[in-house]
Amino acid sequence: MLRVLIFFPVFFLCGVNGENLDEILKPVLKKYNLPSVAAAVTKDGKILASSAIGIRKVGSPEEVTVEDKYHIGSCTKSMTATLAGILVDEGKIKWTSTIEEIFSKKVNEIHKSYKKVTLEQLLSMTGGVPNIFEKYPKLWQLIYNNKKTMNPVQQRDFLLKEVLSRKPAFKAGKGYVYSNSSFSIAGMMLEAVSGKTWEELIQTNLAKPLKMDSLGFGAPAKDKTIVDQPYGHMLNGKKNTPILPGFFDDNPAAIAPAGLVHLSITDFAKYTAFYADQGKSLLQDKTFQKITSPVRDNYSLGWVCLQRGWGGKVLHHSGSNTINYAIMWISPSKSFSLVVATNTAGSKVAEALDVIAGNIINKYIHK
Repeated sequence: MLRVLIFFPVFFLCGVNGENLDEILKPVLKKYNLPSVAAAVTKDGKILASSAIGIRKVGSPEEVTVEDKYHIGSCTKSMTATLAGILVDEGKIKWTSTIEEIFSKKVNEIHKSYKKVTLEQLLSMTGGVPNIFEKYPKLWQLIYNNKKTMNPVQQRDFLLKEVLSRKPAFKAGKGYVYSNSSFSIAGMMLEAVSGKTWEELIQTNLAKPLKMDSLGFGAPAKDKTIVDQPYGHMLNGKKNTPILPGFFDDNPAAIAPAGLVHLSITDFAKYTAFYADQGKSLLQDKTFQKITSPVRDNYSLGWVCLQRGWGGKVLHHSGSNTINYAIMWISPSKSFSLVVATNTAGSKVAEALDVIAGNIINKYIHK
């Protein structure tokens, strides 16, 4: 899921003296009826403040902490693009590497229009790979059901075969469509050239060097009997219904490279601080510029690139698996970033997180 706040209105802060983000979060938590919400802000590579308030599961008393793990949905996409950049810098793949080159053993199963689609086009979603949830709903249901019988690699293999054997939504480079499948196929290209699963690549090439020890995949809560992590919630009107750990608690691993990461709010902030520092610790400058340069409709490689008065050229993304929601905003020119996450989702939830983001910007940029 991707939602972009077109502009930041003027927000009026209530009781946000000092460095405690609780005073920013509390009124929004109450007004928008969120089970919990967490946020963090960074400047010059340091976390200036972080907070988490509310409960892990509606109907249970356990309160969240800053160590709790939140699902970040499509904010994962920029992580897959970052992995691609790391492997490009290592000479293991090129931005111009094609589907035909990387999947040569499967070339007979691939529609001819996809064969010349490049890694860059997949990561910018300009390669013609459709949104299968909308275009092929029955196929999406089949992919979802594969969670029962297939491991993550098998799920992605099935997705690749089924999607790439069909006619693309448009000729490569001639359009744009927001597509989780496009990122899944890009992730599979990285698996093919590295000999590691996408999950292994995330852990070894990104989580470990950035010390994001809490990073994992799928729903944070794994146990139905112990409420030790935030549960995702389905919002109906003003009622948040918790989704128990199990089959319906997250999307299938088939689309993991597009949106299956969870992590603590402070580790999330470490990731955005890395981008606020222009990726210097892991990426060459030209690679950082490639990843963060718009290709079409303000979308680069896993990032929305926008101009904002408060931050110049800023990087943004939102993410949701329909029962969790997260956003990130980054200003490399100010070495500033913020992240906000909650364990429910919906249009009003997106509005709530935008309010929090605006208030944080007012406090730390416009003060």
